[in-house]
Amino acid sequence: VAIPAAAVICEAVVAFELARVFLEKFGGDSLTEVRRNYEGYLAQVASRTPQS
Repeated sequence: VAIPAAAVICEAVVAFELARVFLEKFGGDSLTEVRRNYEGYLAQVASRTPQS
């Protein structure tokens, strides 16, 4: 019983940590600003990625 409970806790910790580093990278004062920063990053990566 302890293993499934620990798995749920670990999953939540990983989700919070991913959200924290995402906001550290793309964060702003509003969700609109976060979205704009993320979309700008995707556009920059797409322009540097060679097309097959």
